[in-house]
Amino acid sequence: MSGDNDGGNDYKVGYRRPPRHGQFKKGQSGNPSGGRKPRKPIADSRPIKTIADVLYEELQQEVTVRENGKKYKITKMEALVKGAVNQAMKGDIRPLKLVQGIEPVLDSSLKATDARDRERADARERVTEKLEALSRRLQMRASGND
Repeated sequence: MSGDNDGGNDYKVGYRRPPRHGQFKKGQSGNPSGGRKPRKPIADSRPIKTIADVLYEELQQEVTVRENGKKYKITKMEALVKGAVNQAMKGDIRPLKLVQGIEPVLDSSLKATDARDRERADARERVTEKLEALSRRLQMRASGND
């Protein structure tokens, strides 16, 4: 193949020299018969999560542990605390300090989640009040026109 001539002009086909019939034509390139690549959505509809939210969700997942020959299902948070306490009993208190450092982050995440839930409930209540007021006005107009 490397010695094949494809058309005149002493054009040699080989490494980094594709046959002329396989090259792009002038003014044309790519995949002319193929469709365009789909566009990615600009904004994701999922709410933005903080690191604390992701950490909390991860620590709430259940894992299976074996203690004294029996299997138990506990959350990862419980497993983390058990492991830290066991290490502390052996004299290594660093994991226990790590757990203590995580606690304020999780507390702030829970407080933020509660605040967001309260905001949503307040917004729902305001919308409900507006709908009830609109309903009363429509009923008054309907009864006044009869």
